[in-house]
Amino acid sequence: MIFPEVAAGWLWWVSAANLVLGACGGEAPGDGGHLVPASLAAPVSSGIREEKERLPLWLPERLRYKEARLALPGRPAPVPSGSYLWQPSYELDFRLRGPTRPYVPQPGDIVLSTDGSLFWLTMHNLAGTSHPTHSMIVFAFPDGRPGILEAGPHDTLKVRTLEALPHLWSYEKEGRVWVRQRTKPLTPEQSARLTQFALAVDGRDFALIRLGGQLTPLRSRGPLRTYWMGKPQGLAKKDYFCSELVVEACVYAGLIDPEIARPAATYPRDLFLDRSINLYLNRHFKLAPDWAPPARWTSWTPQEYQPLHESARQPGTPQPAPSAGSVPAAAALTPRPSPSQDHSPTLPAAPASLPAPPTAIPRQRP
Repeated sequence: MIFPEVAAGWLWWVSAANLVLGACGGEAPGDGGHLVPASLAAPVSSGIREEKERLPLWLPERLRYKEARLALPGRPAPVPSGSYLWQPSYELDFRLRGPTRPYVPQPGDIVLSTDGSLFWLTMHNLAGTSHPTHSMIVFAFPDGRPGILEAGPHDTLKVRTLEALPHLWSYEKEGRVWVRQRTKPLTPEQSARLTQFALAVDGRDFALIRLGGQLTPLRSRGPLRTYWMGKPQGLAKKDYFCSELVVEACVYAGLIDPEIARPAATYPRDLFLDRSINLYLNRHFKLAPDWAPPARWTSWTPQEYQPLHESARQPGTPQPAPSAGSVPAAAALTPRPSPSQDHSPTLPAAPASLPAPPTAIPRQRP
């Protein structure tokens, strides 16, 4: 039995250590309420500059406000004018590595994101992890269009199935989005199982209490306990947190071996890096080679940003505006069901050539 004094002391030391480590990570509040890198050789901007929304202070009203803005099926939602992936990298930085390529979400793709929320970053630091702070998985709706399965989207308290591109765009407005694509498409059977799981858990609760338990010694993630705790439970669970839901969905669809998966001990950072400070996960749990390294997702093309001078690091620097007509219409990126496979959306034809990345502006010596 763990006495309250011991648990409190343990939590205090872990909190202090992780906050120190997090402070050394090099991210600081920047312009527009977003996080900016502490050190970046060639800052870039998407040209999107929006005022921060003022959310209701009363918590129930705030939750209703956020729920009303989710990209739920059948609900009108803003659609991005484009969908692009940059070159993949395991680096959790702000660099955009060209060239880009058009992207249509495919079943089995894992999406990760992070925003400027100091609260969630602090909570993740206290749990012994860091960015990214959100994870979700792409599946196919019964009519073939791509959807997103996520537990607690935008800090709400339910598991939701959402329209894929509008939901990715909503996270891009708050921070950075990455996609780990499947290196080979799902079989019709795997895609059908993934769809079955997504529809079955839609509307279940977000595991808020168990997520809070990740800050205590009474959790399934530990140096040794993960070897026998945190195993998959599939549809038997009544609630999920985000990365747990992603791993459970992959196990249910037959994409990950249930013998090695530990959904209740897996965090978004483990899904991003393919390595972990957890001994068991670092040794046994890897998404590669079945998933490609993370690639940054944006709704805009290279023509819509330009390398900025060193002065762009300073808050208040004017940002480039997006150029009209430089991205394809959203309809061109909407997948259509293939007659040969019920659950595999068809990719649109790639353009003949992609725009070359802009030439970097050389630094001037002081």
